[in-house]
Amino acid sequence: MPRLLLALLLAILATTASAVRAGDSRPELGSLRIGAAAPAVAASKWVKGEPVAAFEKGKVYAIEFWATWCGPCIAAMPHVRDLQEKHHAAGFRVVSVTGADPNNTLEKVEKFVARKGDGMNYTVAFDDETRTRDAYLRGTARSGIPATFLVDREGRLAWLGHPKDVDRPLEQILAGTWDIDAAKTRFDAQLERDVLSSTWYEAVGARDARTLEAQAPAVFAAGHDDPEWLTAHAWAALAGSNELRITVASPVLPVLTRALERSIELRGTPHAFTLNALARARFLSGRRDDAVQLVRDALEAGKDEGEYLLGYLKQFLAEYEAAE
Repeated sequence: MPRLLLALLLAILATTASAVRAGDSRPELGSLRIGAAAPAVAASKWVKGEPVAAFEKGKVYAIEFWATWCGPCIAAMPHVRDLQEKHHAAGFRVVSVTGADPNNTLEKVEKFVARKGDGMNYTVAFDDETRTRDAYLRGTARSGIPATFLVDREGRLAWLGHPKDVDRPLEQILAGTWDIDAAKTRFDAQLERDVLSSTWYEAVGARDARTLEAQAPAVFAAGHDDPEWLTAHAWAALAGSNELRITVASPVLPVLTRALERSIELRGTPHAFTLNALARARFLSGRRDDAVQLVRDALEAGKDEGEYLLGYLKQFLAEYEAAE
């Protein structure tokens, strides 16, 4: 869905931009693997619940990352709450971690958690140095939030993914039937692609045009048959085109354009978000009339997606129509 994709992109970009500002002490991309000892939770303040100084042997933990500005994170909270309630007696504990950024201050987090009340029936940690987020997200080359990591009864990282997908692995880890070696094999097979993705988003967040130009061929080759990948990675750069100085003369612009054309080809049916992304590429290449028509096509394709998306698209249409 275009609206969901937009929300996820905002979460990715805000997370990676904050990570870039964290400095050079961060772990290497992809240095944390399935089966390794799970990093301890470093918190500057435990906002709710009992602190977790270390993982207790025999218990299973979900380390769940979120932020007050992250719509998909908030949407996942009822499910996380239900998991804590359902599996508490089996030795399961959720530790919800959020970190400091300009739009996610400790004050905002405390007010949010207080409003949620029993809707967040689990431990909440605030990390103003983002050490825990870096250890887990950057360590496993995750590009955004929400993200959930499961720690097994031996204190090992056993699974990671979106909170909506956590039920089956959690139940198997609790039952002692989870195949951690198979999970590691799957993770390792995907790791190179994930590192490419995280490097791309970090470059966008850092406004590093040179890295984008160098990485673009590999990034879009890795997602050649994945329309969501192509659209998301192309749009991340195009959305920051002013700061990244993406113009008609930029060597990365033709690569972004081809990726979006490929995404449209793969989809087969009009897709509002991809059409809008291609419109941006056309506009930056000097093809204003094409850009206007593509946004109009996007409005038609997304007419049933709600006013949020339509209003978003209309802003681009107005910009292009007003341009000379």
